Amino acid sequence: MKLSALREFLHGRLSAAQFLLGFGPQLQQYRQALSKKCSPASIQVTEDVDLAVGRAEVLFLCSQFTAGAIAREQLAYIADGLQLSDRVTFADEWVFDVVAEFTDPEINGPLTGERANELLRG
Repeated sequence: MKLSALREFLHGRLSAAQFLLGFGPQLQQYRQALSKKCSPASIQVTEDVDLAVGRAEVLFLCSQFTAGAIAREQLAYIADGLQLSDRVTFADEWVFDVVAEFTDPEINGPLTGERANELLRG
């Protein structure tokens, strides 16, 4: 997953389908790892730009999830990539904590549509 493509997606310049095409095989390996208990999931991030993540970006991801444009595993992959990248900054603790909520469902429990809608309502 390229940070530049993620930035374009988060700012509405790429559709979810266009963005997700960029890391299909990586995502398939990630899904397989998540399906096996205690299996390490590989995240591949190309840190080609700096990326600032704020409330708008988090809410955009929630809206894409609730609309069905991105699946739970795709959101988890994106969140893991954000957390692992040295070139990503988070606007505040709330943003960091919510992104952490999106990660590995085995650890944090599955993100539900209800929780995503709660975040959207503020």
